Amino acid sequence: SRTCVGSGAFLGSNCNLVAPVKVGAGCFLAAGTTLTLVGDQAEYYVRSRMNIGIGTNEARMVRQEEYLSALGEKLGARIEEDQAFIEALYEALDPYLTTDMSRGRMINEVWASREYASETVLELAGEHEVGADGFMQFYVEEGSIEQAVLQLFYEKVE
Repeated sequence: SRTCVGSGAFLGSNCNLVAPVKVGAGCFLAAGTTLTLVGDQAEYYVRSRMNIGIGTNEARMVRQEEYLSALGEKLGARIEEDQAFIEALYEALDPYLTTDMSRGRMINEVWASREYASETVLELAGEHEVGADGFMQFYVEEGSIEQAVLQLFYEKVE
């Protein structure tokens, strides 16, 4: 899991390489270049906490949120262009699903979800601090969870 930069490669300012990344010989990465990781590199980047950036759960959750957002956009676009994709996706995921929902209903629900509006992620107020175990921990501000529950579920009756 090492980062390798090939001979004659050029990395512009603000290029961050997260191990393990391989930059080929003679590659040119301009400032602000976005690298798209695939396969094991992508999984490592999204799932791992240690040895990536500042190594916190907070940073990992940001990466996971970015990944899920991009995945949702790509799946939505693919479903719009080809409804049969839902069925193929269901077949591929079926061995990993645990549900009492029928295949047909699942496909219909995914198709109907195209009309759903995306909400922003609700963030709880609090502080990140290094805990006694040496790992970053999140301490929720008093009342923050109550406010989140009210925001999510409360509807004023008139």
